[in-house]
Amino acid sequence: FLRRQQLLVAVAAALILVCFFAQNTQEQDVQNLKRMLEDINKKLEKMNVDARSNAGLPSSEEKDEGEEEEGEIDVGGVVSGDEDVVNGRLLTSKGVPVKVVIMLGSTARSGTSLFGELLSQQKDSLYLFEPELFVRQHSGQKVTQELGMKHMRDMIHCRFDKDFITFLHRRSSPFNIFRHAVTKTNCRNWDTCLTIPRLTGACRAEPTRIMKVIRLRVAWMKELLDDPRYDVKVVHLVRDPRGSLYSMAKLHLHKLMPEYHCPLIYDDLVNGPKFMAEYPGRVISVTYEQFCLDPVGTATRVWRMLSGDEGASIPAMWSEYIEKHVHRTSTRRIAAYGTFRNSAEQYQSWRDNITEIALTSIEEHCQPALELLGYNVFGDLKTTRNLSVSLFAN
Repeated sequence: FLRRQQLLVAVAAALILVCFFAQNTQEQDVQNLKRMLEDINKKLEKMNVDARSNAGLPSSEEKDEGEEEEGEIDVGGVVSGDEDVVNGRLLTSKGVPVKVVIMLGSTARSGTSLFGELLSQQKDSLYLFEPELFVRQHSGQKVTQELGMKHMRDMIHCRFDKDFITFLHRRSSPFNIFRHAVTKTNCRNWDTCLTIPRLTGACRAEPTRIMKVIRLRVAWMKELLDDPRYDVKVVHLVRDPRGSLYSMAKLHLHKLMPEYHCPLIYDDLVNGPKFMAEYPGRVISVTYEQFCLDPVGTATRVWRMLSGDEGASIPAMWSEYIEKHVHRTSTRRIAAYGTFRNSAEQYQSWRDNITEIALTSIEEHCQPALELLGYNVFGDLKTTRNLSVSLFAN
């Protein structure tokens, strides 16, 4: 839409014309020019209002009570035009500082859905499930750092445009992406529920904004961690690539492509501990295998980082979730995309199913990552199938 700066430029140009012609015309002509200028201004303002309406934004007369005028705010070198940034900090619509939790998985099929839902078990929060998928579908290309991080900032600031709303409408279950009480319990009609004002209002009211992503890299998080506007904490989750990559290929999510994925996993494994040292209390790296073997202990480590309380126990909602979703004893078949697991058995179930071709290829390309994880390289199917041979090198 036409911004105020454009309106001012148009008005200034018209005034210059008035002044110029005023020197060479009669007074009546000057009055006619002034009336023309007023008509131009009215048309520009109408175009501005119409454009804001088409974009799903309120007009200047319809701004929410207490909403500040849009403008640039000095935040220590970071320029922002967001009305929710006050004194250099991102605030909710109620004036409460926003906490951002990013659940970053090095690949798909690495337990991020299970762990992401665990993180979302807290009050006063919004959970966005793989919002970066919009970037991939909208741009038609892999998620780059530039596009991915711009979209992350938009999500952090609750900036939802018409393209993102259209993306939600085209999903078979849009509420899997935007998980909030406003979409879970009061959203029978997509057209009236999945709108820019409704989702923006719900998002901006929540002090905790949680995002689960699998197409971004740990190194990319630096720009968010360095931004003084945000209270960002990152949970990096990685799984044995023999399990995650084989699962992706088996479900036809992606070709095996270990030559592509393994270097990315390795880079994340290197940057995770480095960021933990550089940003103490704000970054933590955990493995899917750790969580499966000791879900309460691993969850406690993560909660203490998120809460800033080194002696804290996990909240009751987390305990209930772990008991229900992780300590599963039913013999019923587990859904591929479900979050109900018998974690003690699940973490190395791939050893019974992986093919020799997949094993050889993944171990060849992922050996540096496997060594950083502290996992054995089996070398053949016979050793892989022998569960008495530990997954762990030490």
